[in-house]
Amino acid sequence: MEYKVVSQYEDTPRIAIHETEHPGFEARLAINLIERWGLVAAESDGEDSAGRAKSRLSTPKELAQRACDVAAEASAELRKRGWIFSLPSQSEIDAEFKRNKESKKKERVD
Repeated sequence: MEYKVVSQYEDTPRIAIHETEHPGFEARLAINLIERWGLVAAESDGEDSAGRAKSRLSTPKELAQRACDVAAEASAELRKRGWIFSLPSQSEIDAEFKRNKESKKKERVD
């Protein structure tokens, strides 16, 4: 991700954020499934008096660690499968736009 300060509404500055990577369909689906399957955040907590398994909610620290571990693993797997696509940088887009604009201007003159 990159950012650029641009003018808006009579030179009022604002920050434009440009993503340099984009998830494909499979990646978005995988992320959606991770969101759904990751809802159960419990840890084993022994057994009750009847011998049934007990669970407890994860602590915020455990939950944060698990979320980061899943995010890191999912990101690595999505990249390995080629499901994350690189996009041109903002400077590359600006240069291409400028070339196209100059080309069209030159066509009109000719």
